[in-house]
Amino acid sequence: MNLRSGQRAGSSAPPRSSGGADRISALADELLLLVLARLRCVRTAARASVLSSRWRGLWTRLPSFVFRDVALPALAAVLHRVASDNVVSLSLLDIDVPQRDRSPSWAAPHGRVSSLLCAAARLSPERLVLALPWDAAAPHEKVELPRFQRATSITLSTPSLVILRARAVGQLSALTTLVLSGCTADALDDLVPRCPRLRVLRFSGTVACYTGITVDTIMVCSRSLQELVLNVEGHTRVRGIVVATPMLEQLTVASRVGDNLCVSVLAPMAGNVSWHCRYGSESPGLGSWTLERVSLVMSPPATRLAPVLQIQLLKHRDRFSDWLSMQDTFAGEVEKHLQMQVAADLSVFDLELHLAPLGHVYGALASFFLGIHRIRDAIHRLKVVLPEPKLHTDKVKCEEEYCGCEPDDDWTCQTITVPELEEVEIDGFQGDDHEFEFLEHLLRCAPMLTRVILRVSGENTGTNDAKVHDFSMEHPYVECHYVGHS
Repeated sequence: MNLRSGQRAGSSAPPRSSGGADRISALADELLLLVLARLRCVRTAARASVLSSRWRGLWTRLPSFVFRDVALPALAAVLHRVASDNVVSLSLLDIDVPQRDRSPSWAAPHGRVSSLLCAAARLSPERLVLALPWDAAAPHEKVELPRFQRATSITLSTPSLVILRARAVGQLSALTTLVLSGCTADALDDLVPRCPRLRVLRFSGTVACYTGITVDTIMVCSRSLQELVLNVEGHTRVRGIVVATPMLEQLTVASRVGDNLCVSVLAPMAGNVSWHCRYGSESPGLGSWTLERVSLVMSPPATRLAPVLQIQLLKHRDRFSDWLSMQDTFAGEVEKHLQMQVAADLSVFDLELHLAPLGHVYGALASFFLGIHRIRDAIHRLKVVLPEPKLHTDKVKCEEEYCGCEPDDDWTCQTITVPELEEVEIDGFQGDDHEFEFLEHLLRCAPMLTRVILRVSGENTGTNDAKVHDFSMEHPYVECHYVGHS
């Protein structure tokens, strides 16, 4: 057969040698385990067994296990297999159970989550991370947390609002970090006393409200705790927050609360505090103003920033309460949030009032807050925040008939003394006559007031220049700033 120059016959390539050495499988077990650990997934590491009998079962000796996309029924068997083969100390057990069914179904065997936790405890990991789908357990199912002897960190996410309880015997003596999400708050009463070395506690869930039982007081008592985060939501509102933590340095609370709230915070070393309580439709009110939210933010003493008390109020057309009879109740509800014992100095703070909707008279309301005992002698700076109207129709003026914005009597005749108030800012200033009346009243009550900031919205810039100019000329000792909204 004649071939052109450079052409070869159509024959197959020479066969590769099948007798080459498996250099990877010849490595020591320690090196093979490093290879498997790089896969960062137990399922993938287990599949490496098909490469060679040398790899078979080696994955069970990994120092950490990360399970992804493994169904809940199969996990217990897998963990049992690992517990029987594993001879090393497990540093991490990370399990994220996937959601299999979109429809609610509580036909899953009762106690499945407790069994899974028991299987995990037999591995005795140093760190446990367990994220469960919402259908892993029935709502308010009781789940037992076994004793993890070596665990220094436990993160448990249970969206089913389970009732988490510790085993009756033993402590979590090594635990320093506990993160709970989804369980009921009464778990803290049971778990925290069993953690003598706990440093960090983060909780996100709801109060306990199930058949015949309602536990609406959140209680955390610990001698070792240094960081506490409480995020409590749900239809049942918290009636009490009790914190007794002498070593606590950082406190964060965000909760839906009811009226007649009981607050007791004993954390003398806590310099970093973020406190947010959101009230409901039955919250205390003055006239038609209702208390929506009370926040208190305190920075570490080294920052030299004054604490900020932020109060949000909402005007309701369909609600009314008498000003005179409700003043003590309203003031008492606000003062509860100022009675906590923390490292920050609450004898000096700034007050922010957030009021909505726009257009209502607010001078009497702001003056009332300045007259509250724990506020009057401590406030250095007052800021009134009004919503910026997006449309002209957003600004609702007070109706001619009494709408509950202010009391029947002339509140401007009731002179109070605010000895430390130095600065006032009105964010959303409209230039209405009642606003200038409020400023005049403040100047009579606050002998140290030397700075006024009037921040206006874009559409109102320039419309009240003459009024502001006259005001500043009448009070030359006051530094007056009239600026557009930033």
